[in-house]
Amino acid sequence: MNQLSPYRESVLRRRPLAVCIASLFSLAAPAAMAANRPVTSCLDDGSPGTLRSVVASPSTVSGDTVDLSALACAYSKITLDTGGSRILVPQASLTIKGPGAAALAIDGSALASDAPNTSNVFEHTGNGTLAIKYLSVTGGHKKQTAISARGGCIFSNGSVTLDGAEISSCSAQSAEGAEGGGIWAQGDLLVVNSTVSGNSASSAGPVRGGGLMADGNVILLRSRVSENTLSSGGRASGGGIYTYGDLTAIHSTVHANSVTTSNPSSDAVGGGAVVGGDFASTYATISDNHLYAQQSDGGGLALSASATIFASTISGNSANLGGGIQAYSSPSAGHVFLMRNSTVSGNSAANMGGGIFVNAATTKFYNSTIAFNTAANAGPGVRLSAFGGPMDVTLQSTLMSDNVYTNAPIENDLAAAGPTITFNQAPANNLINVTGVGGLPSDTLFLTCPLLGPLRDNGGPTKTHALSTTSPAIDAGNNASIDPLTQLPYASDQRGLAADNGEGVRDYVRVSGTSADIGAYEVQQNDIVFNAGFEGCL
Repeated sequence: MNQLSPYRESVLRRRPLAVCIASLFSLAAPAAMAANRPVTSCLDDGSPGTLRSVVASPSTVSGDTVDLSALACAYSKITLDTGGSRILVPQASLTIKGPGAAALAIDGSALASDAPNTSNVFEHTGNGTLAIKYLSVTGGHKKQTAISARGGCIFSNGSVTLDGAEISSCSAQSAEGAEGGGIWAQGDLLVVNSTVSGNSASSAGPVRGGGLMADGNVILLRSRVSENTLSSGGRASGGGIYTYGDLTAIHSTVHANSVTTSNPSSDAVGGGAVVGGDFASTYATISDNHLYAQQSDGGGLALSASATIFASTISGNSANLGGGIQAYSSPSAGHVFLMRNSTVSGNSAANMGGGIFVNAATTKFYNSTIAFNTAANAGPGVRLSAFGGPMDVTLQSTLMSDNVYTNAPIENDLAAAGPTITFNQAPANNLINVTGVGGLPSDTLFLTCPLLGPLRDNGGPTKTHALSTTSPAIDAGNNASIDPLTQLPYASDQRGLAADNGEGVRDYVRVSGTSADIGAYEVQQNDIVFNAGFEGCL
């Protein structure tokens, strides 16, 4: 499996996009002497020149490209109906290339709908990589009765690469379980400049991965996984994404995915994503994902290993435990939860950890803002749990404020429980408005309202909370966080430098004044700030 180390993640963040994409595509082994096999017909009758016949042709071998880019089909789609079943892809590796996702769709909605069926769109039996480029795949529906249904539109015994593709309105359904409403891959998933949306998986039994599921690693680059759903009478995991491996999200969004269980004794986990391996994000947004179940963990993210969250926003997610993020590992020893230059806002928990519930043995927050989250019980902002083992917690230049209990106007920004939690000492330069936790750095600003603006687009690729010009957080922080690539302090706030934030026109520097500001947002000294709309504290 292809793993991204924190160093490599930092390199990808800094390098130009073209180089980044080339590096990611190198994860799939290139084929020598590949041939281009043109598709010349928009029909699906199996005649020469159709997509089905070109893929099935003995002359189309592993490494070839099946090329639909010259087609101009009626209604911009090819409707599958021959034989009532999917297109079988037996080659070890194959690329299927279209003229653009908006220009051509392969539509499986007319295939057989009675269960059992194999009415997904592509079934890849090879153990290499199936690459879908510049093409939409839609309407696949895999229904089974006595076995689990996998891959509503795309099933692969190997790995899958999407580039400029859209996978939508696909479904997997079975009484015995369902996985990968849009895509199921036994290997890795590489998703570049693509969208996976509006897919579903449903079952009376366990379900996983409403949008996509992989046994290997998942990488999202400038992509979106949104509005996918899971529904189950059993355990339901990963409304948008389920991976047994690592998940890396770069300039990507996981938005408005949901999980619903009808059995009160069943768990719902990871409204946005469930990650079995390590999680890393850079300029990512995890927003408005929801779990609808009495027992639910990780509204935005459910993480079970280490996490590195950089320049990202986690907002508007909900669950019973860990509204924004549940980072829980057992045992917790050896796992690291690291958040830098990030915002956690507007998440809610019916029980504990409105913003974050974390038990990693090493937990670190640098220059981050955690605000306006809610919970019914402990830790509306952050809940630290050391019941799984001792925790070593570092807080540097981090702002926690305006996190309140759901049913009472009482603020609690940081809560902790367990036998052994050790905090770093001053200088630390944090602002934690309200907390009952002892042992925090002695220079922490308590009972100090930071005067935050609403979560909105303040520049850069992710939303942030601006600081009022009269905020006590201005010039009161530090820049102790070190970039692993340069071994220097970070040069920017959450919004990034022009070279890597997607804007290409402005640097949002980390220190703009006598010292860094506390939190993810740095007031730029030449900006004009209108203080209307900034909120006080309880």
